Amino acid sequence: MTTPATSTSRIILATTWRPAAMVAAFVSSVAAISPSNAELVFAVLREPAGQDADAARMVLRAAAPDLSCSVTVESFTEVLEKPYSVAFIPPADMGEAWEAFAVALREVADLRPDGARPGAGLHARLQTFREPQTSTAPADSMPTPAPTTPPRWATYLGDRTALVRMAWGGRVAVPTEHVYLLGNILETGMFEPRFTRYLSRTITSGDVIVDVGANIGLHTTLMGSLVGGSGRVVAYEPYPDNLFCLRKSIAASGLIGLVDVREAACSDAATTLPLTVSRTWRGQGTLMYDKVEVLPGVVDPDSYRIDVPTVRLDEDLREVERIDFIKIDVEGAEERVLAGASGLLESDRVRRIALECYRHHLGTDWDAFARRLHHMGAHGWTFRILDDQGNDYEVPASTVTDHGHFETVIIEPARTA
Repeated sequence: MTTPATSTSRIILATTWRPAAMVAAFVSSVAAISPSNAELVFAVLREPAGQDADAARMVLRAAAPDLSCSVTVESFTEVLEKPYSVAFIPPADMGEAWEAFAVALREVADLRPDGARPGAGLHARLQTFREPQTSTAPADSMPTPAPTTPPRWATYLGDRTALVRMAWGGRVAVPTEHVYLLGNILETGMFEPRFTRYLSRTITSGDVIVDVGANIGLHTTLMGSLVGGSGRVVAYEPYPDNLFCLRKSIAASGLIGLVDVREAACSDAATTLPLTVSRTWRGQGTLMYDKVEVLPGVVDPDSYRIDVPTVRLDEDLREVERIDFIKIDVEGAEERVLAGASGLLESDRVRRIALECYRHHLGTDWDAFARRLHHMGAHGWTFRILDDQGNDYEVPASTVTDHGHFETVIIEPARTA
């Protein structure tokens, strides 16, 4: 491929063209958020050959047909000779590779004209580059409701939706525009591995589950499979595009009749509120802001708002006598969900809560949220966080609020003898 005129920002992707899902996801994401005067560079181990140019064209045709920035294919040697702005050099471990993916996209989103770095600084990283490999967890570290882990596959359903088999055996309908999520699931078979392992270990047959922010059903379907016919899952989701996928996920996983889908968001008042959603990453939404954070630190500039109904859990779950587990994933509205469930939490009907804890998501709600956690701790509630295998261990409330950045915090009421 011919070298274009010098551009302001060089974005490097070290690749062997595999895994294809990761390459396509990165290119599609760069197309969505990079400036038009950027240059995307596919860096290959040796002097680029005809098959490299063909592979680049295939990736662009599939993942970013409307990419506005220029594209080149260069050898590692060529890359080291020129300044660069962002470099995505995936580690061999697949989990670490997806983490590096998110870091690189944050850097792409924050590109500045004066941000070039010497290409020679990539020498050590390129020397250790290997194609990312999907690792398989030991059988005893990932308990699942299925006796074996079936091979993963994806089938295009139409309507910009793919049906993907998860590592634990269920099926989830995923928006094809959400390339980061789709690629991650295709490579690993799960979303949020630590939380998935925790759910697989702790949710049991007959449990009553409340899923606040069910999204497309990534955790809803797993929990539904685990509670079985004697259990129940109540799933709240306000966004119509997500509801479309959620219902397909429930049907494809054989859970019709076990999951009660409620078309609403949860908050501190029963009303109607504007939900901000992403055009680029279909499925992402927030009640808190006028832009959507589609990846950590990456905001979609092309967001829009729709009005959705909201409910208070105190009122909407009045008839439920026992709740074994509440999962809350609401992109910063956690304090408002808890405020709308204060009577429920004081009634001794809830055994466990799991929620995200990100200070930057909660914004102006953070101080009230932190005070609530400390109040709960003073009244006997305990706080637990997860290790990489999904095992939970207790920490004081101050650890949660001082750190303010946990993918999952488990909150349990005081246990009585």
